[in-house]
Amino acid sequence: MWQELIYVERVTDGQKFPLKTYSNGSLYKPECGSLLIYLRSEDSPYDHVAVICKVQESFIRVCEQNYQFHYWSSNYARRIP
Repeated sequence: MWQELIYVERVTDGQKFPLKTYSNGSLYKPECGSLLIYLRSEDSPYDHVAVICKVQESFIRVCEQNYQFHYWSSNYARRIP
């Protein structure tokens, strides 16, 4: 799947942006604005996308919708170690 994703498209005007992919365990740290793209799973019957909104040494924070129907209590959805 990851080799097939070569760009993302802005829906408002159709402009395409190149997409770089990094496997889990990469030597590169994620950056704010990077996307996490999840495949379907038993817990999540639909594909899922989250945006990284903060990067620290021991965790990242992500912004996302419809993840376990969780309401945000802060300016991010969840913190991932």
